[in-house]
Amino acid sequence: HNHRYRDMPVYYSGSPMNVSFDRSEDREYGVNIVEGSLDNYKVRFVPLDLPRLIRKTISSKSEMVASERDHVIYEIVGSIDELAQVEKTDLLDKKIAYKADEQSVLDLSGLGLVEELELYLRHQKIEEVDTVLNTFKSLGVVR
Repeated sequence: HNHRYRDMPVYYSGSPMNVSFDRSEDREYGVNIVEGSLDNYKVRFVPLDLPRLIRKTISSKSEMVASERDHVIYEIVGSIDELAQVEKTDLLDKKIAYKADEQSVLDLSGLGLVEELELYLRHQKIEEVDTVLNTFKSLGVVR
């Protein structure tokens, strides 16, 4: 960052290492080296090759891979049933369920309770729809 203090230029490179989790591995951290005099100087950025804090977003079917060098954590995105299968590890930061499209509206008119449930489960991309429906029917709630 290039700032001015009174009538003198002041250079600040920011923190030489990341102190919060970056989503991009492309950002460089380092220091500014200022050479010369106040009237005649040049500023050179020197990247530091330090371990980093990185947050990655992956699908529930992808593998979380630990890094030997950096501290990597993962956000896992998937359907509710997929996320239920993801086990807690030190690499897992959070699970994010697919969000229904705001424009998406289910037409439940004229459907019975089982048909409504089936339509909803398929809309939510639940994989075991038949198993859920059979379990629901076995409860004897629906006649």
